[in-house]
Amino acid sequence: METHVSESIEIAAPPSVVYTAVTNVADMGRWSPECTGADVKDNGLQEVRPGMKFTGHNRSAKRPWSTQCTVIAAEPGERFALLARGAGLRVAIWTYRFEPLDFGQATKVTETWIDQRGWFMHFISPKVSGIRDRATHNRQTMKVTLQRLKKTLEKEHPSPEAVCGDTGPVGPDHSRAASGRRLDGVDHERTEGHHSAPGRAGH
Repeated sequence: METHVSESIEIAAPPSVVYTAVTNVADMGRWSPECTGADVKDNGLQEVRPGMKFTGHNRSAKRPWSTQCTVIAAEPGERFALLARGAGLRVAIWTYRFEPLDFGQATKVTETWIDQRGWFMHFISPKVSGIRDRATHNRQTMKVTLQRLKKTLEKEHPSPEAVCGDTGPVGPDHSRAASGRRLDGVDHERTEGHHSAPGRAGH
């Protein structure tokens, strides 16, 4: 039985934009086919931070249920993670990593589910959610979530190339910002005589 599932997608939006969307947990129902949203307990906070708690609301074809979640990592533009519990028992860790692409103008997002259930939660959770093969189900819903996230963010935050066309002085051999990969997923070497901009790799 799988206990670790990851899915990735490339989005034509900067890591800061994608991070902000993903960490707005109350709005998760815009992307996820299972999570319908969340009630943030520390709603006076101006930003997401470790220790923040919220109740996540979910729905399958059979019934709704909720989990109690705690943010365990919040690194703007780089990483977001939470621990979900049910009836006080550990259920799963969800993580999101954000890797800059296209010199900071795009992002590779990797969503990961790590099963944390003990024997009792393995027994009771299919009865609560109606889902028996949680790993396969999560892989399918993660793909849908990331596709919806991509479609929405690329529509709401169109790249300069999408708006104006890539006809300006910045060409394929010139750096747009500090990053090491283009959106095509290939590490591009700078042509001789040009200086590459310093970059920071994602996780």
